[in-house]
Amino acid sequence: MTTKKRATKGAINKIKQPNIKQKRKRAKKILLVLTGLLIISLGMTIYFGLNEVQQGGQSLSLEIISTAEVVSGQEIVYQIAYENKDEVVLSKINLTLTYPQGFYFKSASFEPTNEGQSYWQLPDLAIGSKGYLEVHGILIGERDEIKELKTVIAYEPINFSSLFSQEATLTQTISDVAIDFWIGKPLEAMSEQNVLFRLHVLNHQKSDWQPIRVDFIKPDHYSILDLDPLNSDAATSDNKLSWNISKMSPEEEMIIIISGELAPEIDLSAINFQSSLWQLNSSGEQLLDSENFSIKIVEPKILVSLQYQDTGDAMVSWGDMIDYELIVKNEGEYIPEELNIILVINTSFINWQSWEDSAGLYRDNNKVVWTAEHPKLGEKLKNLKPGEEIRIKIGAQIQDAPIDFETLSEQELAISAVAKTETIIGFEKFITTSEILNSSIGQGLSLLMQAFYYDIAGNPIGSGPIPPAVDQTTSYIVKWTIKNGLEELSNIKISSTLPPLVEWQGSGSTFKPLIDPTTRNFTINIASLASTAEIGGEFELAITPGNGQLNQFVTLLNPISLTASKNGTSINKQYDLINTDLIYDVYAEGGRVVE
Repeated sequence: MTTKKRATKGAINKIKQPNIKQKRKRAKKILLVLTGLLIISLGMTIYFGLNEVQQGGQSLSLEIISTAEVVSGQEIVYQIAYENKDEVVLSKINLTLTYPQGFYFKSASFEPTNEGQSYWQLPDLAIGSKGYLEVHGILIGERDEIKELKTVIAYEPINFSSLFSQEATLTQTISDVAIDFWIGKPLEAMSEQNVLFRLHVLNHQKSDWQPIRVDFIKPDHYSILDLDPLNSDAATSDNKLSWNISKMSPEEEMIIIISGELAPEIDLSAINFQSSLWQLNSSGEQLLDSENFSIKIVEPKILVSLQYQDTGDAMVSWGDMIDYELIVKNEGEYIPEELNIILVINTSFINWQSWEDSAGLYRDNNKVVWTAEHPKLGEKLKNLKPGEEIRIKIGAQIQDAPIDFETLSEQELAISAVAKTETIIGFEKFITTSEILNSSIGQGLSLLMQAFYYDIAGNPIGSGPIPPAVDQTTSYIVKWTIKNGLEELSNIKISSTLPPLVEWQGSGSTFKPLIDPTTRNFTINIASLASTAEIGGEFELAITPGNGQLNQFVTLLNPISLTASKNGTSINKQYDLINTDLIYDVYAEGGRVVE
């Protein structure tokens, strides 16, 4: 047992003894790791150090040399200068230019290697050497416009396999424009629409004039209708038009007008045009300005409808109100701008006396127009989105019957109304109309109430002074007539009130008015009225005006209401008051106001 214990103890002591070979291996591993970290650290130091030197401009300097101000349309030269300030050769040098908008490349001291003529692969640059790239072109812009050219040069030190870059920018101002060139054009148009272009050329040169040429290139979808002036013989294809301008005086403007029509079917969302201005000289031609532009092809779908609020409005009488409802809906994807809604009522018998224009709503003869300035409808009229609609309700009152109403023809009594929308597309009005809504005066229930002093033969049927005089009594005869339309009516009622100055004198008619002495209410009741029936009567009123009525018309009967029942529905019509103006009495001319 003692021997076994010793043996075990000896084995334990053997395990705990240090192994020299293992220690050496561990030391070598640690040494290798530290060496690797040192190399990585050194490499990063070299990399970032070189990069820092490059970014600081110490490895390579870069500069763009040109003028601070440029005249639009004249040739410009950019000189890009770069210098090796490192202690090694710089290789794999490439240079990229980002041109300002409106720059047109002409030539360079080294041939560019890309289609955009903005990329160069340059020779190696020795220690301390300089390199230059010269680029010629035309810069086009508007007066006082700021232009910026950017260059980036990339290179690789010959002793280091990594690319570095340097960049520089140049800012210039367009100080003047030798020849202004601009195009008046629409932004959008419809198939089959006439489209007009105006090419403007304005000469600012005081001297050194050289001939110029204007080119206009059109697509197949646009057919020429008219040219002013006619194009020169310089055109090179059916789709290219050219005008040679041999001489222009200082500040002279020339306008070329092109009129044409778009094809009936265009399966494109936009069609492209190009127009350019060239200066002609003995060595060839030089581009002064150019514009590529597109016209968006649109397909507006605006639905316009017009209807009566009451189907009975197709038959109206003198003094009636016709209530219309206009509905405008955008059923397409195109959103019109500045949409106007117009209601046209073709009749001479609308009572416009109480009409007043307001913001975004005005009357032009027989037209009522809503515009984008309207406080409630304006936002939709500016921007009627797909699926949106506008509903407008408006009433138009027919005048009271004129003296000669019985002599009016059926055509003169006809009323036609139409609603439409207007917007501008491609410099032209785009109009959508509703169906025509027709009605006629005299086919419905009507009331005619007239005051007279003389009868039709010119004999007095009133009494007292005419014109009426202060503190003297004058009496008048009021005649009324009801005409029914095509349907039987019941519970017909004429109602009004007597003004304070009016004295009731009585009536000898079958249908006698009822006068309430307390409220002064005036009522005529009729139980029923057959279709096309006509009834009437008359009554006498008197006035004794005071000084307060001097030089004024005196009201004989306040505004009148006519009500009736038709097949369970109510009819309600309103009529103007009656006064001493006596508009139906041809013999009372000049005798109407109180003297």
